[in-house]
Amino acid sequence: MGSLVLTQKPLWSYSGTPGNISCIYHYNVKFTCSWIPGKETYLTTKYTLIRKLVKQLLNVTWDKPDPTLLDLNCRLRYRNTSSNTSVTVNFTMNQNERRSSFNLTDLWDCTEYAIAIQCVGVESEIWSEWSEEKIGRTEQQAPSRKVDLWRVIESSPSAENRYVHLMWKVLKEYPSSECLLGYKIQYCPENNAAFKMTHNTTDKVAKLLLTGEAYVISVVAYNSVGESPEATLRIPSIGEKSTTLNLNEQMVVEWEASVSEINRYVIEWYEELETEALGRSWQYILNTTKWTAKKDAFKPFKCYNISVYPLHGNKIGTPHSIQAYVQEGRPSVGPVAKTNNVGKNEAMIKWKTIPKDKRNGFIINYTIFYKPEGGKELNETVNSDVLQYRLKSLQANTQYTAHVMAATKAGGTHGNRITFSTLKFNFVFVIISFGFCLLLLLILGITCTLKKHT
Repeated sequence: MGSLVLTQKPLWSYSGTPGNISCIYHYNVKFTCSWIPGKETYLTTKYTLIRKLVKQLLNVTWDKPDPTLLDLNCRLRYRNTSSNTSVTVNFTMNQNERRSSFNLTDLWDCTEYAIAIQCVGVESEIWSEWSEEKIGRTEQQAPSRKVDLWRVIESSPSAENRYVHLMWKVLKEYPSSECLLGYKIQYCPENNAAFKMTHNTTDKVAKLLLTGEAYVISVVAYNSVGESPEATLRIPSIGEKSTTLNLNEQMVVEWEASVSEINRYVIEWYEELETEALGRSWQYILNTTKWTAKKDAFKPFKCYNISVYPLHGNKIGTPHSIQAYVQEGRPSVGPVAKTNNVGKNEAMIKWKTIPKDKRNGFIINYTIFYKPEGGKELNETVNSDVLQYRLKSLQANTQYTAHVMAATKAGGTHGNRITFSTLKFNFVFVIISFGFCLLLLLILGITCTLKKHT
């Protein structure tokens, strides 16, 4: 960072913020700025110009190998050192230029780039070899994006406290995420912001023990330069009934008209588990493609099948159907899990889907929690369509406890706890070794018999 101070003392002067500021940078020569002064006053005016460097930029400079060469057509090639994909920039180097430079812009911060150049005479068709690659690294900046934050709330039989699992992601397409030093978590009761607690971690998960009141939680990523913007969410209090798909707990259905002449519809809805045909409800809709149900038309925690039928005269068209909850809750029960194929360093965990009448919402994911005896609890999260997961990198000859949690948008519920022990030796390796020994004994026996016979 450079600083330029200009002082002028005319008969009268100016105050206030200058406007229309523009600057021109002549490489290795001068840096010129101009601006329009503020309001006229009779006070001495002092202007301070602060110049900040372009952080996501690399300046490339090279010399012409032979000053007598005529005009050259050149191309500069650069790539991220973690990628094989290159970008090429073309330019011309005049005869009277002994040295030239080029600014590479719009680069990723905190990233190494490999740069090379080759040229050809304007009257030639034979390009030179690519120069040796030079490595340059852009400066590091504070993370500019929020982490993608989510939470899972454990069900609790008491109103005193509960565990909240925090999970977050960073955008992998930004290499600056590789330069992160860690994450800062801050949380406090919603009604007592002064009682704020801070927890730092290098993991992308955290487990907080909170009381039964509502909390506000924020997570920022940080590096040696600064912090990212805050990602925040609110944890409702135990027993709070405000976690809904719609704030007014009303079902709102919207659809698009497939044919402009159609302006009459029938909307039909019923509980997913309803088997009686007469248990369905319906309503005629005219001159609109948006329907808001009455507040008591849908029960909370129940999945409904909703269909919209277009009407054309006395004909009923093909319906468009969806499934929806007016309000979601945690599952009433957790997944029933068991182990399978336990080995020396891995084990398969399988679980069953939760019955539909116990889900209370759409299952968005499952989380497998597992813990070695006397060790730290770990977890893995999978999509809602996955019903088994192979735990790897386990400790040999160790007892583990595990359980699976199913989560909806409203929170998660844990299933049964299972216990298993990993093997001391790899069973497959033992079988193969035993078979190999038997084969050697068989060959040895046959050889001895043949020798004795001879």
